[in-house]
This record gives sequence, structure tokens and C-alpha cells, in this order.
Amino acid sequence: MAKEKKTLEDKVTELTSLLGDEEERAKQLAKTKNKYEAIIAELEERLKKEQEVHTLPFDQYGLFSEGIITLSRRLSARL
Repeated sequence: MAKEKKTLEDKVTELTSLLGDEEERAKQLAKTKNKYEAIIAELEERLKKEQEVHTLPFDQYGLFSEGIITLSRRLSARL
């Protein structure tokens, strides 16, 4: 009976240690996730600003880019 108790106590100690390790990994993963989400948000904001700077005034409805796509399709069809 004492031997079984000792075995169970050892198992509990081992599992407690593993749990602590997994909790630490989870914290590190959460930090990494937050870091990359912040980087992505910053890059999206930069892209948005860059697009605003380079958007032609008459292209506010995407007409210019649609015209380019149509022209490209027509040229491709001829080739």
C-alpha cells in the first residue's frame, strides 16, 4: 500500500511539473502571437497609408484599376 502511494505521489509530482512546463509554453506562445499580430496590424496600416498616397484622385471608385484590368484582358485575348 505504501509503495502504491509513493508511486502515485511520484506520478502527481511528474504531472505537476509537466503542467508547469506547458503553462510556460502557453504564455510564450501567447506573447509571440501578440507580437506578430501587432506587426501585422502595423504592416496593414502602412499598406493602407501607402495605397492612399498612391491612389489617383479620379480612382476613388476603382475605375482606373478596373480599366487597367479590362485593357489587360483585351490585350491577352489578342495574343
